[in-house]
This record gives sequence, C-alpha cells and structure tokens, in this order.
Amino acid sequence: MFPKYGRNEAKKREILSAAASAGVAVAFGAPIGGVLFSLEEVSYYFPLKTLWRSFFCAMVAAFVVRTINPFEKGHDVLFFIEYKPEWSFFELIPFVILGFLGGAFGYFFIKLNIKWCKFRKNKNIGKYPITEVILVTFLTASLGYLNEYTRMPMPELIRHLIGKCSIADDSILCDYLKNTTSANEDVVPLRQNEGVYEAIWKLFLALGFYMIMLVLTFGLKIPCGLFVPCLTIGAIAGRLLGIAMEIISFNFPDFFIFAAGCNENVTCVIPGVYAIVGACAFLGGATRMTVSLVVIMVELTSGLSLIVPLMVSAFSAKIFGDLFCSFGIYDAHIELNNYPFLDTKEDYKISAYASDVMKPQFF
Repeated sequence: MFPKYGRNEAKKREILSAAASAGVAVAFGAPIGGVLFSLEEVSYYFPLKTLWRSFFCAMVAAFVVRTINPFEKGHDVLFFIEYKPEWSFFELIPFVILGFLGGAFGYFFIKLNIKWCKFRKNKNIGKYPITEVILVTFLTASLGYLNEYTRMPMPELIRHLIGKCSIADDSILCDYLKNTTSANEDVVPLRQNEGVYEAIWKLFLALGFYMIMLVLTFGLKIPCGLFVPCLTIGAIAGRLLGIAMEIISFNFPDFFIFAAGCNENVTCVIPGVYAIVGACAFLGGATRMTVSLVVIMVELTSGLSLIVPLMVSAFSAKIFGDLFCSFGIYDAHIELNNYPFLDTKEDYKISAYASDVMKPQFF
C-alpha cells in the first residue's frame, strides 16, 4: 500500500519505532514512556526525526485511549493509585533489596527460558505447537484455579497488590485490627490477624506458579506477554516484603530506623508501595530497561512521588543482573533465533575485506 516504506528498510524501521511507542502508550497509558521504550529497547538507530514522529504517534494513541476510556473511572492509566504513596528514607534499603531480587529473577528467568526454548526446538514438542499451547492452557487453567490470587486476572491482581487497605476492605490481605474513628480517615493497622498470614502463603504459591508458567510460556507460538507477568511477579514479591517490613515495624517500633516515623497514629510502611517498586525491579531484571521503565511505571501508576524508589530499584536490578549476564530476555531470544542483528553495545572484530566476499564479473 505504501511502497515508499515497504521497499525502504530505513523507512520501515522508522515505522516500527513509532509503532512500538504507540503500543506502549495504548497498553499502559504511558505515551512518554513508550517513546523512551522505543529509543532504549527497540531502535538501534534513532534520529531526531524518528523521535518526534514516535512522539506524535504516541500522542495520537494516548488521545484515542482517552476518548475510548478502556480503563474506566476516568483514568488514562492502567494501575491508578487511589492514595498518596509515601515512603521514608530508611525504606531505600528494602528497595535496593527488591532491586537485587529483581536482577536475580531476571538472570534465572533468562537462563531457564532459553534452556526450555532450546529443548523445544530440538525435541518433538517443537513440531506440535498447537498441542503445546493446548497443554499449557489446560495446565494454567487447572492449577491456577486452585488459588484465588492466580484465579483472578493479572491486572486485577496487580491493582489489588499495589492498593492500600481501607476501612471497607474485607479481603484477607487487609485482615488487620484497625484504628480509625472515621470512614474518611486513613486506616492505621494495629496487628495482623490470621487472614494476613493466610494471604502470605497464598501469595508465595502464586509467586512460584507465575514464575514457572512465565518460563514455559514465553516463546510459545501465541503471544503470552512479558510486561504484565513480570509486573505481577514483582508486585507479589514486593507486597510480601512490604508485609514483612510492616510486621517488623509494628513489633519493634523503638528500633532506631523506625523510631522517627512510626508511632501508633502514623503508618510508616505501606506494602502497596513495595509492590509498585517490586514490579519495577522485576521487570527491569528481565528486560534490563532503566530510564524508559521508570517513566513507564510513573505514568502507569501516576505515582510521581515514587520516582526515587523506582530509580533505585531499576538501577539495582540492572547492576545486579549485569553481574551474571549482560543481556536481557529480548537480546537472548535474538541470539537464540540467529537474527541478523549487530548490537551497538558489542565490539566486533572483523578481519575480512569486501573483496573476500565479492564475485568478479566478466564482460
């Protein structure tokens, strides 16, 4: 339809860069993050004209999303935070820990997924992709139904994990003794009831289940996604660490790092904040994204006050992951499938000359 772009590889790459930015803008309501994602991950050649074209494409996509309103409640983002996320400086330590966990998750996920994909290609299972998809679907439906946290859709689970417990929240994840005198006041958890501990072991089971299924499904003949599963796994890990920090701060309020901000009238640890930071760290560990990831997470949650924790977790995940392998899951699959790609981050030693591959023509 457009031979100018179809026959020109350079023009075709400009279209792909703009399409990638629009895709992120539509999927997550993050137009600026989409442009940076195209710059950081998709494009190896990104001139200025491609930048503003990608920006215009993402702007139009965001306008269409705003018009259609697929996320409901009048929000343009997928995971809007209904509360003001707050954090203290001492929490940078667990945020760095989440970054290290995200880097370790990325390393093991990449290694195991590549091994599974090689096994799939070399064995008979790779010859029957439809059968494999049906088996994975049956396995996911049958095992996922047993746990309430794997039964619900991933976006709904993420919204539940990053949320803050309210007075009307009767889920087991918010089963606290609550200190409040008005329905309009913030809930200050006093002590965890049995429901919280039940939610903890269910979240651990959901964490293991999603990790295994992500290794098995990424690379199937149908698109199973990477962003939302990694965000879900990170949100679960972050929520678990947040609950642990909350329990420690409640039982040891006189400890020097809690003494400044924790008392009976102030909630100094919000597990939902840890879920947001954990989602950023685990996705960064799998993809090795940094700048675009932080911007996407800020736009995704409308949590501008969390930009420092998000930067810390993404940077920690990147540093720790690069200690074991310097490439993300996308680069690993490019190498696995032998795609003709020259990575700008690699050094290539070429000793051949052009004449070695040219054929002389006789007239």
